[in-house]
Amino acid sequence: MTALSRLSCVSFLPGSCLRSLGKFRSRAAMLSSLRGSAQIASLQIAKLEGLSDNSPQFHGLPKCGVSSLLKTSDSVPRQLKPHFFTSHRISPGFVSTFLITSRKASTRSRSRAEAIARHSVAQPSSLDGQEEPEPEEYENELVARDHVHRYLQSEGIDVTELEDVGLPPSVAVMRERVTFLRKIGLTTKDINGYPLMVGCSVKKNLVPVLSYLEKLNVEAKSLPEIIRKYPMVLSSSVVMDLEPVIDFLLGIGIQKDALGRVLTRYPDILGFKIEGTMSTSVAYLVSLGVNLREIGPMVTEYPEILGMRVGNNIKPKVDYLLNLGIPKLVMAKILEVKPFILGFDLDNKMQPCVKDLVELGVKEENVGKVIIQYADILGLDVKHRLDSKMGWLTKQAGVKREDIGQIIERLPQILAININLAQERVDFLKESGFSVEEIGSMVARCPQILAISIEEALRPNLYFFLADMKRPLSELVEYPAYFTYSLQSRIRPRYIAIEQRDIKCSLAWFLSCSDAKFNERLEVEFVDRPDENDSEDTFIMGGRVKIKGEDLTEALDSDDEFAENP
Repeated sequence: MTALSRLSCVSFLPGSCLRSLGKFRSRAAMLSSLRGSAQIASLQIAKLEGLSDNSPQFHGLPKCGVSSLLKTSDSVPRQLKPHFFTSHRISPGFVSTFLITSRKASTRSRSRAEAIARHSVAQPSSLDGQEEPEPEEYENELVARDHVHRYLQSEGIDVTELEDVGLPPSVAVMRERVTFLRKIGLTTKDINGYPLMVGCSVKKNLVPVLSYLEKLNVEAKSLPEIIRKYPMVLSSSVVMDLEPVIDFLLGIGIQKDALGRVLTRYPDILGFKIEGTMSTSVAYLVSLGVNLREIGPMVTEYPEILGMRVGNNIKPKVDYLLNLGIPKLVMAKILEVKPFILGFDLDNKMQPCVKDLVELGVKEENVGKVIIQYADILGLDVKHRLDSKMGWLTKQAGVKREDIGQIIERLPQILAININLAQERVDFLKESGFSVEEIGSMVARCPQILAISIEEALRPNLYFFLADMKRPLSELVEYPAYFTYSLQSRIRPRYIAIEQRDIKCSLAWFLSCSDAKFNERLEVEFVDRPDENDSEDTFIMGGRVKIKGEDLTEALDSDDEFAENP
């Protein structure tokens, strides 16, 4: 590349010159047109690209003196005559400015140009009408910049991305920045992940931003994590960038004492525009039926929602779930409780999950009910989970393979159940006189017995059944849901009521109905088997067969991670 072909990057030329230069179709044409003035401009270019007039790029240029070239118009080469600029659409202002600038260059000694060239790097463009800095100033600045770069390299910091960044000319100032960043917990690897952070002033950027975050209840130990996730926060303006976002978060219902947790989990939120993704995602959720008062708690639990676009992220997932038979209002309630399901990938998580459920025996019309009961299942590898538990279910719990689909429909949490705790329930039933085959049949009818408390449900209910009701165990095999009812509020009072009327009936007859329905049954003159359609042994949204939340939580694998990053 020749010397004049670099005129586009000569920062000392005024803006009008650069605009005129841009009208040339090729820099080769510019070279042939301005060959007579090449030596004049070359001294200036040398400052920026480390060239001297003895460099190969200068060979072949005319050896005319600068003063003789500028004394008279006759000394100006033919290519620089007015008709040439007119025909090539070059403004006269460019010619005069170019010649004036060249005259300045000619007054400087060659030794100075070579000294500057030895320390050459790109400098900021001068403004029109401003005096160009003296060569000594260039040299001092470039030498200082080189020292700063050398210091950063000695600290293991990559300076590749810092060539065009305005860095302090003092090594002491740069050392102060690096030391500060390390004191708050950042490593050299963290700084190299976003080296532009060394361009942030300690007093003007770092201290104000970090102090503001601490006021928002961000713990000091969490600051490095926030910066690693979103390093651009260090160059943000507290007033212009951060405060409006915080006001928005408080406005949608996030509690001030929860801001620290929200920002630590998802600091990218600090860089979002309020009128963009955040506002549209909230508006869509409200239009779906989510209670406006629940938006704050939802975002507190899963702030990534505010970074999801409605059109290509949230809405396609919601539409897919609605098409599975989940009512719109129920969908809204699910999101209020489990907002993280929106983080599951539609193609790689949700759809494969539904496909696996159907292949395992879950009826297609019941898939929506399974998700309503246990929305977390959308983030599970269903087949892998089941494979890891299939051996135990079939051998220890006595479950038949053909009953797996039915079991998942009734208790989808079976895919995440803690086998060790479930085994304790199986052992209790075995000790109580049930065979493995009978236990398998009971699990198929009511898999909840693998999750309920032994001391609060299984043991007291069985004791009352044997000691007071004096019924055979075969009835429990037929109706294992007996164990899921409260002994004090349902089983005992209803059993006393039928005993007083000397009513002989099945367990399902007096347990599987509401209080009003039970009272109606007590008034009839004869006892008949309950209609199967009246059975309350359906397990939708937990079903009417109650299991304490802490019992179910305890029975699930403690290492399950259901939430997924967007």
